[in-house]
Amino acid sequence: MINILKIFKTILSQKSIQLFYRVIHYLKSRKAIKIVIMSKFGMINLIQCEEIEYNNSISIFNKNYSLLSWEAENSLKTYHLNYFDYIHNFDSLKGIELIIEWINDNKDFNHISWDPYPISVRIVNWIQFLSKNRIKNDKIYKSLYQQTFVLYRRREYHLLTNHLFKNIVALLFAGVLFNEDKWERWAFKELKKQLKEQLTSNNYHFELSPTYHAIFTKDLLDIYNLLKNNKDGNSQKFVNKLKIIIPDTLYWCKYFSENEKYLNINDVNYEGCTTLKELNKYAKLLGFDRNESNHKNNHYPILENNNLKLMVYCAEHQPSYNPAHSHDDLTSILLWYKNEPILVDTGNYCYDETKERNYSRSTHAHNCFTINGENQSEMWKVFRIGRRSKILQKNISKSRINCSHNGYKRFGTKYSRTIKTIDSGFEIIDNFESTNNISYQIYFHFHPETNLIKKENTLVINNTLRIKFLSPNWKIVKTDFYPEMFQKTEKKTVVINGKINEKYHSTIIEVIK
Repeated sequence: MINILKIFKTILSQKSIQLFYRVIHYLKSRKAIKIVIMSKFGMINLIQCEEIEYNNSISIFNKNYSLLSWEAENSLKTYHLNYFDYIHNFDSLKGIELIIEWINDNKDFNHISWDPYPISVRIVNWIQFLSKNRIKNDKIYKSLYQQTFVLYRRREYHLLTNHLFKNIVALLFAGVLFNEDKWERWAFKELKKQLKEQLTSNNYHFELSPTYHAIFTKDLLDIYNLLKNNKDGNSQKFVNKLKIIIPDTLYWCKYFSENEKYLNINDVNYEGCTTLKELNKYAKLLGFDRNESNHKNNHYPILENNNLKLMVYCAEHQPSYNPAHSHDDLTSILLWYKNEPILVDTGNYCYDETKERNYSRSTHAHNCFTINGENQSEMWKVFRIGRRSKILQKNISKSRINCSHNGYKRFGTKYSRTIKTIDSGFEIIDNFESTNNISYQIYFHFHPETNLIKKENTLVINNTLRIKFLSPNWKIVKTDFYPEMFQKTEKKTVVINGKINEKYHSTIIEVIK
């Protein structure tokens, strides 16, 4: 049954421009597109990464494809098939052959391959490939021009966020390549606005996903590469601005990584995402030799003590008008001991409407406190959020983090979580006060490789750590763990049960001496 109130709360958070362009996008996507004539084109100069060993393979989500069809098992895999990220695995002759094959097979403008996002990614990949191999092929350039024409008509104002930024990058590349002033002017105008909009005050991407931040950082490096090597002094202000922003964004890529892999926070998608090592290598070629920042991260602050490192999620669903990649995880934590993961995030399995998707976004898939097993916010469909939890208070210091939210106000419950350093580790204090006699649950999710031994009210981990629970009512259960998209395994999860009239629950995490 359709929940009108839930839909209303979702729509209420959106910008008017999104609602307007949702209608425009619907109408334009179904309107016949005229065939456009390419006027002129040049050749873009780009600093190239070192030569790679061509393997002439197409691998997406660990599956190899031969292109008898440009469709895969679901829409996300089909998107990646049409991104052409893999084009850089091919030498010039094989690459041209593959591109021509796509042009010949994709003439339906309403097919998913002509959606604005895959067009945007594909345009940049093709232009970079053509530039690297100094290719001049009229059929390819005519297709590029036509794709850019379609993209310009279908710019994703109805979604904004990373989708609109990809549109900007593609139209800037194509505008320079074809010397199309209209595309360039729009791209520069929106670039200025979206740099301000999509970066937090400490220059972290506002969707708060480590992989989407890394993709955004790669886009910034590509823009810098393009403008530095192809434009005159009029674009110098953007070059200078990027010189300031990029070191910060590189730093956050490192901050949100463990063992060179980006952390599983909110939605993550490693496929097509430049690794930390590759990102730093590319940045160095462009003259960025540092990835440090003077900024603090108050969205995901870290406490360290006695070889233990603990990160706390103190971030609301962002951006408010399209929090599609947010999970319901306020006050969740991650824990490492000697840089090895102990407490983990469940991860993200897919972008389809499945039980795995619902679970990965839920509060109980995170190291969180819940009431009656309910989410903090109203998560629905694949990317929707109705009612949202809000931070009421947040205090961060070197030895203590406190965060309270209103996620359980509907149950008449006030809640806050405090994490503080103690002699040999951390104490986690969940404070709650309610006018109703209801139950609570606290979840702690452990990395699949951890060894857990239960001893009364104490849990011994890898014979090096112990966790003491105030409540005697806790158990170890098996739950899903998604190390990457479309990969599933099991992890062990501690579930603590209690009554709200207990006022608080304390959890001690300490190193065994």
